[in-house]
Amino acid sequence: MVRRMDKIILFIGFLFFSNFSFSQNVTGKVMDDKGEPLPFVTIKIIGQNKGTTTDFDGIYNLEVSPKGDSLVFSYISFDSKKVFTTGGELNVVLQESVSELEEVVIKYERNSETENSLVVDKKNSMEVESSIGSKEMSKKGISNAEEGLKKVAGVTFSSSKINVRGLDDRYNQVTLNSIPLPSNNSDRKNLDLSLLPRSIIGNIKVKKSYSSNQWSNLSSSQIDITTDFLKDVNSLGIRLGTSTNGYLPIQSSNLTIGRKNIKNFGFLFTFNQSLNKQSIDGITRLYNKQGNNVLDYNYVNDVSNLNISTMLVGKYRLENLTFNSISLFVNSNNLDERISDGTHFDYESQIRTWRRSPSNHLLFNQQIISNYKKENLSFNSIASYSKVSSGESNRNQLVYLYDNGYYFNNIDKIDNHNFWSQSEEDRINFSLNGSYDFNNIKPELGYSYSLTNNKFDYQQEYYDLGAVNQLYYRVDPDSPYNYIDGNAIVYTVNNPSSLVEGYTNINAFYLKNDVNIKSFDLSFGVRGEMVQQKVEFRDQFTPIFVRQYYLENFEILPYLNLKYKVKEKSQFRLTSSITTIRPRFREMTPFIYTEVFAGSKIQGNPELINSKVYNADFSYENYLKHGELLSFSLFGKFINNPIERVNVATASGRLETYQNSESAYVFGGEIELKKRIDKLTIDYNVSVLFSQINISENSSSSVIVTNLNRPLQGSTPILSNLDVFYNFNDSLSLGLTYNFVGKKLYSAGILGLGDVYQSPQSFLNLLFKYSVNKFDFNLSVNNILNSKIERRQQTDIGNFITDYYSLGTNLRLGIKYNL
Repeated sequence: MVRRMDKIILFIGFLFFSNFSFSQNVTGKVMDDKGEPLPFVTIKIIGQNKGTTTDFDGIYNLEVSPKGDSLVFSYISFDSKKVFTTGGELNVVLQESVSELEEVVIKYERNSETENSLVVDKKNSMEVESSIGSKEMSKKGISNAEEGLKKVAGVTFSSSKINVRGLDDRYNQVTLNSIPLPSNNSDRKNLDLSLLPRSIIGNIKVKKSYSSNQWSNLSSSQIDITTDFLKDVNSLGIRLGTSTNGYLPIQSSNLTIGRKNIKNFGFLFTFNQSLNKQSIDGITRLYNKQGNNVLDYNYVNDVSNLNISTMLVGKYRLENLTFNSISLFVNSNNLDERISDGTHFDYESQIRTWRRSPSNHLLFNQQIISNYKKENLSFNSIASYSKVSSGESNRNQLVYLYDNGYYFNNIDKIDNHNFWSQSEEDRINFSLNGSYDFNNIKPELGYSYSLTNNKFDYQQEYYDLGAVNQLYYRVDPDSPYNYIDGNAIVYTVNNPSSLVEGYTNINAFYLKNDVNIKSFDLSFGVRGEMVQQKVEFRDQFTPIFVRQYYLENFEILPYLNLKYKVKEKSQFRLTSSITTIRPRFREMTPFIYTEVFAGSKIQGNPELINSKVYNADFSYENYLKHGELLSFSLFGKFINNPIERVNVATASGRLETYQNSESAYVFGGEIELKKRIDKLTIDYNVSVLFSQINISENSSSSVIVTNLNRPLQGSTPILSNLDVFYNFNDSLSLGLTYNFVGKKLYSAGILGLGDVYQSPQSFLNLLFKYSVNKFDFNLSVNNILNSKIERRQQTDIGNFITDYYSLGTNLRLGIKYNL
């Protein structure tokens, strides 16, 4: 094994040194004779099918051989120019052609997939934003949106739920082409972004400040996913791999077909399928205040995920009008089979629990987008329909006691059950805006409408296994239904209050103004939203009574963004805004759900109200060279009536619900660096923050958390990402990525116990990419350090581990064939 590793290292070293002198870069700026930059100048290497174009600032970067190449610079209405270069900096001035030409209208669809283009977007934007494009995702071996967002400053994930600047899923909003994208799972606000493969993504922009043309149900960020730009492509890809967690197979496949322009029409179709399997060994424990172990389980959880996603993009272009159609379908089938063995404070005997949880989550989203632009006038509209169906299909759970052999636990009959649930959501979104550019002033008016209908219902059966225990002194826990079938009494829980329905209706108008005064760019405006929310269900104790909870608000949400350009390459930003956070339908549903046996029970609270958030940012940005960036940011937020998941007093076990606390605040800073040194690219970002929440002692729930003043749940005091890549040439690259997530609050302690914190994590990945002929090869080794999930809770006698399991090291090889 050691000799084999030595050979691999020698091979990589050989590739490194043998390619080091094969090529080098030439970079510079293309200008006219007045010194103005020329965008989209075509640059080609004479005698080769290789070239590039300049960006909006006239900057270009191209790889040439060390012996030198002849370049030709071409631009409409300008004379072409040939220049010989061996690399380094080369600035070129083009002369305007003196021959008279008929008027030529240049139509160019800007491609914002590249790192350089996204850096230009950040510079020109009036909002604070960070981004990643599909080109960078491909270079770094990133396969989906979640992995891509982990490279963005201030972003982390907990159980696939996004956390930005210390604020968890509820404070962030995922949009597709600027329209809110619903989650495919009713238990979360935002879609599981690991389900969106790279092939459907053009770029992802994390907008960390607010303007009035954004939907307001956010505070920390808007994660806007732009669908892939049209291109001529035929490709077929497959990735195979395994994980050290059980050494089970991991595979995915992808088909992409696209045409950029067929008589003003273009399309892109992509189909993606992935199958992940792993076996997770872990422990879960619970301690009392004195440090006594009251619950202690070892478990094995076999997890299977089969995901299918397809997207079809169509575009039709007229002279001043463009129509886009985007159809997205995501279907996720999950199966968790968990066996737990251990002790529980309610029982003297050892306990074994078997729980099989199949679930299906389906999302369909259809968008129709139109854009009209003539001279300085523009109109844009987006209409969107979404359908979500989510639920568990026949979840099975059986609990055994051990006394010189296993027998069924018939003390708590409800724990031996079958369970079905179904959540349905239909959503219509519409947005229309118009703007006119008066050179230095650009006003924009817009209207937005959203209607969401929700429905939730469940059914449950439970077993009376007393007769089974009398017939069989001991049972085999691996074959339970050999004893249950025909011998157990099955009860169906007919609960008329299980059905919960509701809707959210939003009408919004907004005004936005962009003003340029020399070195100052000013953006200001206001958004007004009329929001109506309703939840309706039958009373659980007296079902003849129908309970209705109605929430109506009219929100005035202003913003002000200021940008001052110190020089051509540096600028300051100051942003401020007010936003709102609304409770989700699931959080207002009074259904009690048990996540796992002996775990927390969760119940919604229909009396929740909206949170109001006051936001401020200050940043400095320096655009060092072409595609390079150094930025520093400070941010702060104050939240009135924040919604949190809290523990409440109950006679048995642990019950959690949602409630509005008094207030919370968070502040911190970020540093972001993008740097190139010849063929070496370095991306680094770090975020530090401090947060605190104040919980009311006079709330409607009997709160029993230990610390009334503590950090926000999920807040991460430090988060750091470092990516280092070396591009030997256009065909070969090697990279290392390192991600550090600091110690963070996982949940609030109760009854005098300390809070539960998740220990720091470090992730190291190796990525290797090679292209030859029509084949692209990708090799990735993820989580080389085999980082663990470890959570600790403080007691009177010290800190104890409550949860522990390994994430495993993953090895994946991808092959893509361009047809």
